[in-house]
This record gives sequence, C-alpha cells and structure tokens, in this order.
Amino acid sequence: MNKYIKENCNLNKESIDWALIKTSAFFKEEFRMEQAEIEIIDSYVICMNIICEQIKKELREKMQVLRTYSLCIPYIFICRQLIELMLKRAIECKIGGIKIGHRISNLWVDCKTIYKEKRLDYYDELIETIENLDPDGQKYRYVKDTNGNEFENKTYFLNVELIKVDVNRLKKELF
Repeated sequence: MNKYIKENCNLNKESIDWALIKTSAFFKEEFRMEQAEIEIIDSYVICMNIICEQIKKELREKMQVLRTYSLCIPYIFICRQLIELMLKRAIECKIGGIKIGHRISNLWVDCKTIYKEKRLDYYDELIETIENLDPDGQKYRYVKDTNGNEFENKTYFLNVELIKVDVNRLKKELF
C-alpha cells in the first residue's frame, strides 16, 4: 500500500485527502488522447494564473524586496512549458504528427507559418522573452547545466500580469 497514491478512491468520504490527477482517465478511449492534451494545457493555465495572483498579492504586501524563495522561478517555468505545449498542440492540430523539440522559437516559426491567417506577430516579444529567459526549459528547473556550470545568474524583474494575460490570449488565439 502506497501512502501517496492509489488507483481507487471513495470520493465522497476521501475527497478532502485525495485529489484526482487526470479526469481524462475516465473518458472513452476514442476521446481520451485529445482530452488529455487539453487537460494538461488547461491545468498549466490554471496553475500559471494562481501563481501569478499569489505573486501579485505578495507585491501588494510590499514584501518583494528580499526573500529566500521566488515564486517567479516556478511561474516562468510553467509559462514556458505551457507555451511549448500550446504551440505543439496547435501545430499538431493543423498538420498532424507530433512536433519534436523544446525550442519555442522554432515552434513559433512553424506555428506562424502554419497559421498565416492569424495575426500572431503581437506575441513575438512574448516568445522572444521566454526563449531568452530559458531557451530549452532547463534554467528554471536546475541551477547548473549538464556540464556542471552555473546557468546565467542575472537579475530580472517580470511583469507577471502581462505575461499571464498574453499567454491566456495566445491560447485563445490558437484554439
């Protein structure tokens, strides 16, 4: 018996202690895969929105000067991962097949080429910013690269609200 996970749960009695990971597991097989992709993207959107609101709350409390933690670290990682997932899904929906690679700049070029009818240029700065902050999704997950060298440790300040708004807008634009 694993105390952290189980496959069955009495949701009426145990719902306070046990959270369902993926609702798409309940879908019929013919709908499951598509719903699972949407579920993951929507889950990241909700998480991004919640973390953004917490960051803004802490900023309003004037506690942002020095802390031993930063919610911006998981926030920017989640935003980056979310953009990567959205671009891959948008490309896959239009041309089929799975797009390989983690560079959102490459995915962005493909996406803009495929969706010529949409005015996606507005999001160029968002994509460029995220790409510059974390080109391959490693910088905000680890302190060092695979060679043991510290990732660039430069001071940046994020407009978390604007990033959130534009990522949400991009999602609506693509889906």
